[in-house]
Amino acid sequence: MKKLLLAGVVMMAISAPTFAADYSGLASPSSLGKSVASLNKQYKVGLKYDKDYQGYKNSETAACDLYVETDSKQLVKSIYISDKNDCKYTAKSNVTFNSTSTTIKDLLNQVKISEVQFNPGCFNCPSRIEIGDNLVINRAADKYYTEFEISGNSEYNDFIIKKTYGSKHSEANDFELRDELDQKDEKFFNRQDFKLAAIKTTDMKSVPWNYKIVAK
Repeated sequence: MKKLLLAGVVMMAISAPTFAADYSGLASPSSLGKSVASLNKQYKVGLKYDKDYQGYKNSETAACDLYVETDSKQLVKSIYISDKNDCKYTAKSNVTFNSTSTTIKDLLNQVKISEVQFNPGCFNCPSRIEIGDNLVINRAADKYYTEFEISGNSEYNDFIIKKTYGSKHSEANDFELRDELDQKDEKFFNRQDFKLAAIKTTDMKSVPWNYKIVAK
């Protein structure tokens, strides 16, 4: 009898449903403005407060790295999803983004050039560290914007330096001027000539590394 009961318990444990994290649902604009507890309950993402980060993170063993920030009311204001262990999701916001197959070209084909911006990750990057650029998609009608981390683009950086400083730029003051550009507000890069240069020099067939959605 005891053996039968034990076998029944084992079978129940095996047949019990396991709930996988719903990263696609989490990536939706509807997640913004909710509590972290609500996201954990709805999407099974296991977010916990991290003192060092001053925001919420999920388990290190999860397929995707999650970083969530909240506002003064403890409501979600940004969600960042980073690939780690074969992270797969489809985000449907101001564009549709499949984390494994959507290319930069696919993203740009869904919006107007006036709604995109290419922000350099840095101009004085440490040579041993690969720092990506950010493709920002921001439509006036939306209450949020999205960011996609893409490969750094030295050609684009060089174009910005040339257009910004012209003949004032030289080998002698290159480091100083690059440092100056690193201090610029992101609005500085919202220019038509910069956008066209970025589109021309960026690998349009590459898939962005990471996704972020932010409440305005």
